[in-house]
Amino acid sequence: MSLILPLAGSNLVTGGFDAEATTNSVWFDGSSDRMDSASMSAQSDATCYIWSAWVMLNKFGSEQYFWSMEGGNYSSFKIESTGVLCFYTEGISSIKPSKKMKDTGWYHILLSAKGGSGAKIFINGVEQSTTQVGSGIPTNIISASNTHTHRLAGYFVGATGGSLIPYMGYMSQVVFLDGFSIQDGDVAISDFLDESDDRFVARSDANMKTVVDSGGSNSYLLNFSNASDIGNDFSSKGNDFSLTSMGSANHSKNSPSNTYPVMNILDPSNSTRTFSEGNLRVSTSGGSDGAAISTLPL
Repeated sequence: MSLILPLAGSNLVTGGFDAEATTNSVWFDGSSDRMDSASMSAQSDATCYIWSAWVMLNKFGSEQYFWSMEGGNYSSFKIESTGVLCFYTEGISSIKPSKKMKDTGWYHILLSAKGGSGAKIFINGVEQSTTQVGSGIPTNIISASNTHTHRLAGYFVGATGGSLIPYMGYMSQVVFLDGFSIQDGDVAISDFLDESDDRFVARSDANMKTVVDSGGSNSYLLNFSNASDIGNDFSSKGNDFSLTSMGSANHSKNSPSNTYPVMNILDPSNSTRTFSEGNLRVSTSGGSDGAAISTLPL
């Protein structure tokens, strides 16, 4: 038996801020869905970069990769099975905050990595206290002599047998800034988030485009505004992404500015259910009833 939670206009919940700031997202199925960039070559040895996104988790208790950059030097940003974020680079260093992500709502996560000196991690606009394991981040964290592929929701490294550790959940307003860091003062957290009623909320896609357009040639902004071309780079950089096992059906209007309800996987009564399609579909088998609790009242 299956129940489907529709994304209808009457389900819309908005806050006291710009409900049109960013109004699109994509969901990943936690199995085979993935987005890949074309291989990008650094103009020179880059010593810093920033990756950020709004994310809504549809699964907890397992390791999942939000993003990876591979080729020569490689790095990744993931959530571990404990709910802790982890920046992992070059097979020699990991940097982790202590805060755990345990809710089904939208989170804004940001990684600002600077070669030779470490990384800053922000959750919902707040810099996290971090612990580093290993010998540290290489000075040139993007090597000019190698091409690099950016991946969302999947992580492949040929030397380890091509293991896939995919993400299950939503992403909105995904940003990569080539050659910029918060540590060097190139940008600030306020360039990624607006403050409203003592909380941080999404900046508009137009404002984020201005920020990304000022970055290096490998920068990109995925705002998922075109359901028929969800891998389109909204910035002027032209760094489009190709899709694996994804299409227009993965597009959603559920976003940090316009939040829709999904099935609540944290509710104990949902523990025996199978969730899919961005947690809009729940399936049961055998004699189980078909009830499921949503994250927001309809």
